[in-house]
Amino acid sequence: MQIIQWVAALSLVALIILIPACRDSKPGADSEDSQAEADSELDRGGDAGDQVVWHRNPEEALAEAKKRGTLVVVDAYADWCGWCKKLDRDTLADATVQERLKDFTLLKLDTDVHGSFASRLGVRGLPTTLVLDANGNVVDRKVGYMAAGAYKKFIDRAAEKAR
Repeated sequence: MQIIQWVAALSLVALIILIPACRDSKPGADSEDSQAEADSELDRGGDAGDQVVWHRNPEEALAEAKKRGTLVVVDAYADWCGWCKKLDRDTLADATVQERLKDFTLLKLDTDVHGSFASRLGVRGLPTTLVLDANGNVVDRKVGYMAAGAYKKFIDRAAEKAR
């Protein structure tokens, strides 16, 4: 019985030490000024001159989708999520995925920053890819990592569903 208690205590200590170390926090990132700057920034991917644009602010993305008459592809992520980073590195950086995403308005949704919006969309695990209509209604969702081929099939299926 003492061995089980000892292992449990060591496990708890390890969790206390390791969980904060897994977060990629930046000094000052929690300030309102820093967040306002981050919300208005756009991420660009792909080659120069041939880039997809990822909004960081949900309201801006929905406004653009209404203006362009497009669906919104949402990449719900957190900085500490390893599978989210793999999705960025392997799938979202893929040239064929980038080409397909040009038909959509794109939103990178940091769930640690926009938690209430993520909750409203029903985000329960990361990464989550959602397709929304221009009013912010969920058309389809997929939780977890997807390789490039599966990702394109998912957004194609969602686009078809929205018609």
